[in-house]
Amino acid sequence: TGEIRRLDGFTRARNKVPTQATASADAWCQRLLAPRVADELQRLYVAARAALNARRKDIQKAEDTGAGDLDTAAFRYSIETGQDPDDPAGYVIRRRLELRQGWEAHRAAIDEIFGSEFDRLVIEFERMDDTFDDLVDKLEDIAADHGGTLDDDDRTGRVTYQRAGVTFAFDVTGRRLEISFGTARAADLIAAAEKIQLAGTRFNPLLASAKPKPRS
Repeated sequence: TGEIRRLDGFTRARNKVPTQATASADAWCQRLLAPRVADELQRLYVAARAALNARRKDIQKAEDTGAGDLDTAAFRYSIETGQDPDDPAGYVIRRRLELRQGWEAHRAAIDEIFGSEFDRLVIEFERMDDTFDDLVDKLEDIAADHGGTLDDDDRTGRVTYQRAGVTFAFDVTGRRLEISFGTARAADLIAAAEKIQLAGTRFNPLLASAKPKPRS
C-alpha cells in the first residue's frame, strides 16, 4: 500500500487526492500503476527464464492495465492493483503466487525468482466438514490447552486464532485458511506450515489435498 499522491504520474497542479472509494478512482490507480506492474512482470519473466532454464514458449506473460500474470508449469504469479478500499487516498498492490503440482522440484528456482515478497499462506478447500460452531469449539479447546487468543464472527463466518506469532484465519463461508508468519520466502511459508500442529493434527495431509498460495 502507499499514498496515491506519491505515485509517478500524479501531478499536484492537475490531480486531486480521492476522498472516497469509487470505481473511477480505482481505475485511475490502475492506470498510474500500470508501468510499475509491466516492469515487474518483465523482470520476473527474465528471472523465471533463467532460474527455470525455460524457453519463451514455456512461460506465458499477460498484461492488462495495472494487472497481469506469469504462468509456468511450476507456478502462476498474478498481480492486481487499485485504490485501497480501507484508505481512499491510498493505493494497494496485491501479489499472489499459486504453486502447482510438482512445484517442490523447483523450490530453489522459486526462491530465487521471488525472494521474500510474501507474508501469508492461503489454503483453499473443496469442502470443510466442520460447521462454524464446531470449528470455534475445537479452537477454544486448543486455546485452553496451549494458550493463544481467539476471535470469532458468525456474521462473516471467520474465526481467527493467534499463538506464538502465528495467525490462523479460518473463513468457513469461503472455505479457506490463511496462515500468517510475517514476511518469509515463498517456499519457507509452505515448510513452516507443514511443521505446525493444531490439536495434534499435522498440516502435511492438509497441504497435500489443498491448494497453497503464498500472498502478500
